[in-house]
This record gives sequence, structure tokens and C-alpha cells, in this order.
Amino acid sequence: HNSKSPKKLPRVLWNILANEDEAVSWTPSGEAFVIKNDNQFFDEIFPRYFGNIKNKRSHFYRSLSRYGFDRVDDEQIKFSHTLFRRDGF
Repeated sequence: HNSKSPKKLPRVLWNILANEDEAVSWTPSGEAFVIKNDNQFFDEIFPRYFGNIKNKRSHFYRSLSRYGFDRVDDEQIKFSHTLFRRDGF
């Protein structure tokens, strides 16, 4: 079992958002994050933080759901959680 997966998802996601602003970033309000380039996110960034996991997209989306994140936009890959904010969680 990969030690970086899902039990540490919020902390790892926080680190990704702090360091990888080209493909994924906070929304201007800081109340959600958006994956701006999903190919770059899943092909380059995801493996650096979560290791080599098969079915990366479905794994990531299931993990977000397990943690209570909601997809908040049908046109963008945007997720929010009431306790996960840019100003602290």
C-alpha cells in the first residue's frame, strides 16, 4: 500500500497546490481548487506526489469523494471542501 495515499490526501493536495501552480491552483477565493491542465496534472504532477498508481484519475476522484470533496463546476475540474481552504485547513 502506498504510504502517501489516501490517508494523507489533504496534506499532499495542500503541498501540490503550494508548489505546482501551472496545472492546478486555488480559485481566486481560495475556497476551491481547479485542475487547469488535467493531462499535465495526472502525467507529471500526480506521480511525483502519489507514486505510480494505475487509473490515476479515477483513484484521485474517488479519494477526493471519500474525503468529502465535492465537484463544484461541470465545465472545469474544480473541487471544494468546507474545511480545505487556501488560508488553512
